[in-house]
Amino acid sequence: MWRKDPGPELKGTWWKDILIGIALVPVTLGIFLLLRDPLYSLFPRPETSAIGDFFYQVSLNPKYFYLLLGPGLLIGAAIWEELNRAFLLSRLWKIADHQAWRWFSILLAAILNGLVHMYQGPAGMINTGIYGLIVAILYNKSGRVLPMMTAHYLHAALQIVAAYLTVN
Repeated sequence: MWRKDPGPELKGTWWKDILIGIALVPVTLGIFLLLRDPLYSLFPRPETSAIGDFFYQVSLNPKYFYLLLGPGLLIGAAIWEELNRAFLLSRLWKIADHQAWRWFSILLAAILNGLVHMYQGPAGMINTGIYGLIVAILYNKSGRVLPMMTAHYLHAALQIVAAYLTVN
């Protein structure tokens, strides 16, 4: 049941991976939207956010918006998923070969995913940590990173487009 190391021995195709990533987006965005208001009622939003100011400024200039939405987000999502899922988890899974360690590694990766989003405040960190947990579990089951790259890109892109539409 538990593989020592996910890798290319697992069969899959790029188009199935992309479809799985697309199917994952309603799940992750649905959880995000369900938890957003209860979490922000417990943990207020940060007063100021440099990243929020950045997205606001980008939303004012279509050229920068499309640059961010296209290559910027594609590269960012791909690199993050490759480093956080494929590299970090596969390296951690080589330390020990038992179920408890594997789950501890998945939880650790999810916590790190949340901490990277500290600028969003506690509610954003929790929500992003939950997202990281979902995709780490999927990576554990499939051993494939393209579905996570696809889901990460679309998850973030939909939020960026919503922010753009709000500003404009």
